[in-house]
Amino acid sequence: MRAKRSFFLLLAFCAVPLTVVTADTFPVYAGVGYGLARYVGDEVTDPVFIAGQKAEGDRGFYEAYVGLDIGDILSVELAYAQFNALEETYELSGDIQSIVAPNNREKVEFNRFSIMAVADYPLTLGFSVYATGGYAYYDFDRYFYGGFSSSVEETAVRVANGDHGLEYGFGAKWEVLSRISVRGQWSQSIINDRKVQSNRLSVEIHF
Repeated sequence: MRAKRSFFLLLAFCAVPLTVVTADTFPVYAGVGYGLARYVGDEVTDPVFIAGQKAEGDRGFYEAYVGLDIGDILSVELAYAQFNALEETYELSGDIQSIVAPNNREKVEFNRFSIMAVADYPLTLGFSVYATGGYAYYDFDRYFYGGFSSSVEETAVRVANGDHGLEYGFGAKWEVLSRISVRGQWSQSIINDRKVQSNRLSVEIHF
């Protein structure tokens, strides 16, 4: 249910700018895509865990964006992405017999808001390559579950925080029909000790 609600919020987020500006006044475009992201979290620091462990893995995500062309090759994009939850089970260190319910399983839920500058370079008619750079804000929810409890879902410890950092990437765009393009993009966000690399395929409409 959360994924469905988030996806509808995603569409609403990207529709708002289109109610403010029109195609008659500004060259506006919008797109929706799906991709695969690799999340690398920060190390868990609790002494009950063996040192050096972190949540890491590949997860799918949905992303929607709107853009505004401000020149022949330059545009600005706002985007929202919702990632599928990632789970990691950690190895425990020392004598765990005296620990009633060590929180040895972590679930990470996260989404991203970003604002990016896009520099587009046409190669042939209808096909171009581009580079992106800008700012990304991530909303992280981390849940730690007790491994030895009879009802692990009730022993979750929730750690929520937002964090931000730089994001950059590159991609290619192909106009398959008039005003409709297909984009493939790679990007990377550096959020302190966390890192998110993503590959996305999207469909884009120019108004």
